[in-house]
Amino acid sequence: MKHSLCCLLLCIPLLAHGWGRQGHTFIGHVADLNLTPVARAAVQSLLVNDLDADGQLSGRHHLADIANWADEIRATPAGRQEASWHYRDVPVCEQSPGPCPEGHCIDEVLRHMVKVLRDNHASLQARNEALKWIVHLVGDMHQPLHVSDDDDHGGNWVKVRILDPHGRIFNLHQVWDTELVSLALREAPVDTQMPAHFISGSPDDWLRQSHQLGVKVAYGDLPGFACGQHVSEPILLNTDYLQRALPTIRQQLQLAGFRLAALLNQTLTSYTPLISINFDQDNHDRSRSFRQHPMPGTETRVVASDDSGDAS
Repeated sequence: MKHSLCCLLLCIPLLAHGWGRQGHTFIGHVADLNLTPVARAAVQSLLVNDLDADGQLSGRHHLADIANWADEIRATPAGRQEASWHYRDVPVCEQSPGPCPEGHCIDEVLRHMVKVLRDNHASLQARNEALKWIVHLVGDMHQPLHVSDDDDHGGNWVKVRILDPHGRIFNLHQVWDTELVSLALREAPVDTQMPAHFISGSPDDWLRQSHQLGVKVAYGDLPGFACGQHVSEPILLNTDYLQRALPTIRQQLQLAGFRLAALLNQTLTSYTPLISINFDQDNHDRSRSFRQHPMPGTETRVVASDDSGDAS
């Protein structure tokens, strides 16, 4: 296995966003395949005249197409304000739910966006952006280091190397976002057909499960890991670590796709298409998108710095 993993490592790009474009797109693709006809029609309606991060028509029509939108807007003023929406720093070494100032953390935002998407009185733009946030946040929630923390910004401060002690240096969060996703999807196929009687659970269940994988695998299997003891030298992610991490990543990508589909199938059962489907491109202002459904504390929201939290 070590030889095959070394060969695969040569093909890994240097990227770091959420699950990475590959992971989020895969999750969206799995969900696309498992939507009911009613939910699929609702998604198509919601994405008519969809706008990209620059406020231009995106031409996107599927969940896989919009899965990375929430990362694409990170460079915008609104995107910087929303940096904390992508994660929750739940400690791995103590019993604590982790901070969620003014409700601006992944699970609270996801709950809010589901309410907006379900609301037939909300504007099309609000529901369109709620859909795009839901697709992305369900994916982020299944990345264990988006909901686990050892006072190191979800592994962003932990330097690692993969297999080769003299190879490139990454951070732990980065390799779980991108490098290990590439390895996991190249190493073995993932079943994309949701079981007929699939039980998705609740977002709270998903967060707890993902956090436990952070405790037991992402952090717990790190060679020499000890709570609160940070080392300055890069940690070698050896074959034993990868043999646990890669199946975990495949499982999480699959579950995220299935659960996203189940959530949308349930939420969009009573979707009512709006007569007006044109967004105002010239006056597109994302800061007004949710004025009918403001996040708690929006009026006093603090702009997050680019390096705060779990870069996702």
